[in-house]
Amino acid sequence: HVKTYYSPVSAVVSECNVEEGSMVSEGDTLAVFDVSDLELEARRAELSDKAEQSGFENTLQVDSDSDSKLTDIEKDIDDYEDKIDDTEDEIERLEASIKSANAEVNYFENLGEQLNEQQLQGKNTAVKNLSDYQSRLETAQKNLADYQSKLADKKSEKMTAEAGLISDAQKEQIEAQRELSELNKETASSQLEQAQSGVMSEFSGLVTEVSAQSGAMVAEGAPLCTVSDLSSVKVTVNLTKNNLTEVEEGQEADITIAGEQYTGTVSKINRKAEPNASGVPVITAEVLVENPGENVYLGI
Repeated sequence: HVKTYYSPVSAVVSECNVEEGSMVSEGDTLAVFDVSDLELEARRAELSDKAEQSGFENTLQVDSDSDSKLTDIEKDIDDYEDKIDDTEDEIERLEASIKSANAEVNYFENLGEQLNEQQLQGKNTAVKNLSDYQSRLETAQKNLADYQSKLADKKSEKMTAEAGLISDAQKEQIEAQRELSELNKETASSQLEQAQSGVMSEFSGLVTEVSAQSGAMVAEGAPLCTVSDLSSVKVTVNLTKNNLTEVEEGQEADITIAGEQYTGTVSKINRKAEPNASGVPVITAEVLVENPGENVYLGI
């Protein structure tokens, strides 16, 4: 069979070890590439992937930290809101107690200065209670202001923590960028390995065409050379109407190529006549010659 070898990478061909008409053996190197640019690209892709991976992990860690911090902040907010509710209730009760104590003090003051012992004791108790309620109210009001200030701070912290969270869409985008970076690294590494290995012949045969040149740049997928397998050679012969009836598929045939005698088998007879170089319609047959050796000539 015939195989055309294509460049696995875009690179400079440093060595092209074959020429048209030369013989190659299985495993022979057909082309060698200059891998310096590919080594640089592979290194660049590796570093880029490393940076992308580090950034990806850092982003996820920041998101996790923000989420954990947000949970703590929301708990603090709930605690401060409960404390504010309780303190407001306490202030309301103290204000009511102060109003009642004030009324009691006014009652005794309206009795004048000539109070009996029981009335005097009652007045002193009312004054003491009023002072206590006022002191407790002042403390409660300070606590309320403190709780409200801290609640405002926590709500501000919550906004900051929420801003640090990553949406599901952002996570998908970051993950896609990370996978793309990893794919680029793997592709660059694979291309470097292919270039370092060069292009080798998969079988022994004859080089029938060479497209590559040493020192020339080739694109990935560009043809390098073509090798024909000499383990079996197909020869096309013309049949005239006089000998057409004497030839049939599967029969043995002796043919001569460039003065050398070969024995083969008729593998195919075309059923439609085609004009030859002289314009005369002829029927062609294909003769398959197994293992003709290295001295056979192709294309004649």
